[in-house]
Amino acid sequence: MNSKPDTLSSPGFLAGGGTMGALIRAHDWLASPLGPPTCWPQALKTAVSLMLQARQPAYIAWGSEQISLYNDGYIPILGTKHPAGLGQPAAALWAEIWETLGPLNAAVLAGEAQWFEDMPFALAGRDRDMSWFSYSYTPLRGDDDRITGIFCVAQETTEKVLAQRRSQAERERLTRMFEQAPGFVAMLEGPEHRFGLANPAYMRLVGHRDVIGKTVAEALPDAVEQGYLELLDEVYRSGKALNLIGAKYAAQTTPGGSIDERYVDFVYQPLTDATGTVTGIFVEGYDVTDRIRAETHRRALLELGDRIRDIGDPDELSFAAAEILGRTLEVSRAGNGMVRPCFCPACS
Repeated sequence: MNSKPDTLSSPGFLAGGGTMGALIRAHDWLASPLGPPTCWPQALKTAVSLMLQARQPAYIAWGSEQISLYNDGYIPILGTKHPAGLGQPAAALWAEIWETLGPLNAAVLAGEAQWFEDMPFALAGRDRDMSWFSYSYTPLRGDDDRITGIFCVAQETTEKVLAQRRSQAERERLTRMFEQAPGFVAMLEGPEHRFGLANPAYMRLVGHRDVIGKTVAEALPDAVEQGYLELLDEVYRSGKALNLIGAKYAAQTTPGGSIDERYVDFVYQPLTDATGTVTGIFVEGYDVTDRIRAETHRRALLELGDRIRDIGDPDELSFAAAEILGRTLEVSRAGNGMVRPCFCPACS
């Protein structure tokens, strides 16, 4: 006598379902605690019908032995455990992770629905050591209204998790590289120019102010007053890099300290996504204050030498020196004088 079911007379709730629908219809359920599908509880029939029609990976564990049923979407999760996994008790199917999974299943069977996001599992039968899944566990009630099974909807997130880890590793690598860079570096995100990254050299330039997570307008109002926010807006709008040489920046380089005029060479480089849309601005540059001041003093000395070469009048000579000194120091008035020691009795 052939104990195999007649697929032509299979119950309607097993209709369709692709590969797994066919395997469930052809399976020898007489040897299973579930018995023939025609005798399954209506609650299980309904759950299986829903599972087979679902587009996402779905799995059912039913009865005291938690017998396994699953749909086509779930096949890649099982790997080489398919097709033998159909009809197996959950404890056997998931033997390698049952220490973790068993208590979760028990909690669901006790009435506690579960949700997990990016949960790691070392599954047998797969071509990788570790896999990650987001999935829900929902209690299933039998015809007697008691919880008899588990309905699982799962989504493998391994590629997403690994991509995030690669991205994080790359970000950490870039952060280390930026921290070691001799010049100042900052990463501004979005049209509001929010600081995502700033290396130690940049923090020194702005007086070690709390900038990360803040916009340029919030963190550096002095830079806004000096027109640098307008330059950032233009770079973000146009998508064209801006390179400035010897730009003046009045900066508070020590917390609570006085304003110090610095000179910087820098570039605002727009960052774009795969579609070419600007998403942020990369700032890189050098504090060249010492170089600019040295060049300014050198030019001043050369100019003074040229001016006094043919001047014989001491007053005219003094005026020329004061004029050049005032322009070099960027002050409105400059002069010279002589300080003589005082030998009067009151000072001696």
